[in-house]
Amino acid sequence: MRVGLRSSTQLSAQVQPFRLAAGATIIALILNAQHVRRILVTTSQYLHDLLSKALFNVSRALYGFKYDDSILDQHIRLIHLSDSASGSSPSLTLHTFKLDECPPYIALSYTWGPVTQSTIFGQGKILLNARPFPVLPNLHHAIRQLCISRSNQYLWVDGICINQGSLPERSAQVAIMDLIYNGAAETIIWLGLATDETARAIELVQKIAKGAESKIIEWGRVQSYGDAYIMYDPELLDRNGLPNLTEKDWLTLRDIYTRPWFGRVWMLQEVALSRNPKVLIGHHEIAWDSVGDTAGLINMSGALIGLFTVGSGTETAPLIYSLVHAAGLHVTRQWAQDKNSRYKEILRSIDYSVGIRQGHPKKLLLELLLSSIGFKATIPRDRVYSLLGIVNFMERAKGRPRLNVIVDYESPNNDILIDLGISFFRETKSLHLLSLAGITSRAVPADLPTWIPSFETVHVPVLGPNYTRMLPFDAAAGKEADFTIDRSLLHLNIKVFSPHLGTIEELGESWSDRPAPSHLAKSFSKWMLFLTIQALIAYQPKNPSIYDQFDALEPLWTLANTRDSTNTLPKSGDIIPLLFELGLRHDPSVRVDTESEKAARFASWGKTSAPFEALLRVNFAARRRIARTIRGYLCLVPLQAKTGDKIMIVAGCAAPLVLRRSGPSESLFQLVGDAYVHGAMFGEHITGESSWRDVHLV
Repeated sequence: MRVGLRSSTQLSAQVQPFRLAAGATIIALILNAQHVRRILVTTSQYLHDLLSKALFNVSRALYGFKYDDSILDQHIRLIHLSDSASGSSPSLTLHTFKLDECPPYIALSYTWGPVTQSTIFGQGKILLNARPFPVLPNLHHAIRQLCISRSNQYLWVDGICINQGSLPERSAQVAIMDLIYNGAAETIIWLGLATDETARAIELVQKIAKGAESKIIEWGRVQSYGDAYIMYDPELLDRNGLPNLTEKDWLTLRDIYTRPWFGRVWMLQEVALSRNPKVLIGHHEIAWDSVGDTAGLINMSGALIGLFTVGSGTETAPLIYSLVHAAGLHVTRQWAQDKNSRYKEILRSIDYSVGIRQGHPKKLLLELLLSSIGFKATIPRDRVYSLLGIVNFMERAKGRPRLNVIVDYESPNNDILIDLGISFFRETKSLHLLSLAGITSRAVPADLPTWIPSFETVHVPVLGPNYTRMLPFDAAAGKEADFTIDRSLLHLNIKVFSPHLGTIEELGESWSDRPAPSHLAKSFSKWMLFLTIQALIAYQPKNPSIYDQFDALEPLWTLANTRDSTNTLPKSGDIIPLLFELGLRHDPSVRVDTESEKAARFASWGKTSAPFEALLRVNFAARRRIARTIRGYLCLVPLQAKTGDKIMIVAGCAAPLVLRRSGPSESLFQLVGDAYVHGAMFGEHITGESSWRDVHLV
């Protein structure tokens, strides 16, 4: 036993440097904890922000500033920048112009910054038409810098040029954002004041961006990705178009990408519609295309997974998620440019339609909502309104009318989202949108029917964007949607397959395991093998009996032997010989690997596992976990899923859904979220011997 323990300790030590299965668990647990904490904080923060902004508006009124006129959708106001930023209060003048008679102007893209007691009473002031006008510090810094670098020019800023206290004016101006940003000669993206690392960060972005375009196009043409999963391998980085940067260099990129501007939903249209966007940090400038190309290359190369091994591992997490947002901004911009995009061939090879093939008036809006997963909006309806400018711009370019969605800031949020959700279901004649709905899709608790998508998409939906060559999921085996909507009760009446996939009997820890698509089957297989060996190593000190060890993993063997149509899960017959070869079990007739051979074996497994590990960490680790149903299915479910929830296949929905009984009725359910079910994603569960029954979602 002593020899066995020593061997298992040595093997465990060899596994750790690869930071794969165990690393994913640790990182996911950390991110899950952060996610839950953010949900709790967001609720109170939202209420605090409402109060703080009200106080801020009161403080503005106290200074006596009033707009001289009221404008709707035919005019805009522009600020004339003074030629000096001397003193603490730049002196500006505000002018009103007809939309089609504006002088050349700059549009400013920025974040308001935190509205707190300290910023309310310590805000900067500008002189607007010779009257004091308080602004939050971030905007004050931006205006002072622009008075130096863009003096005597006209500037459009939403927080000043729109009377935020007038809901009719605000609604009218939001509806023409496409015209405002696309009409600007230049858009300045203000990220804030510079730091000691800003100059070096900009230098690094420009260095990475040099070869980005050609490499991204190369991958896009064959609908593939890079494999830069190890950041300390110069040859691997070079093959993926990346320079050999030091650990300090990678961490320096945080100075640009982790600033609060990234990840806000309004920034999508501000970048997408701008003719000439430039990033400004203090007095440092860089073209947006360099910032976007760099983020795109790091995303497509697979370097996001490698960044988890830089520094302490968790300190790069904010950079990783910010790079995902930056790439999303860049994709949306290229999408809006259509035929003029450098990446038009790639964009045509990506499906953003959630599997909905039916043409409908809101198709483009729906695709943009899906492509902007994870972007934040303080007001829920802004998840939709912030994208209308892009939709209208693209429709106009194709000679089609503007989308018939009225910008309404006066009606309750729920009314807006319910009306939009119902129109989506009716126009698409599909239930694929249920993959975007459910309890798990809410950033904060909301009094909405669970089947109405709020488009906050806190989790990553199973039906996310992917290359067109990927085989689409079809859990319902082509069964068409059969549903009705009871508007008075706000019930969605659907058909579910009977028998269902089972009640959730066991839930794993908060880390995920998604069986990979076919091109990652080998990677997934080695990842599962790696994980299984490590589980056996970890269990050996507690109970060295091989029978007890294998009994502990009985659900895995049952799944592998009876429901694994892909033949990718490790079977007991594969594992037993490995235990002897690795020296975990003793048999004089079996040669035991040397230490160097063991290291080489783990290195090979680690390298093969890396592509699936990348998919796991970046897309799923922080939002899902393993579950096993009473029928023996292995599933990937939302964090909010509970034991007792049922996993069902719905007619007209490509992904299985997690449903929770609502009250004593056996047909009334809440929607928790979607699920990936191994062995049921392509209609395998549907047989002619069963039937479809009625269920009502509330």
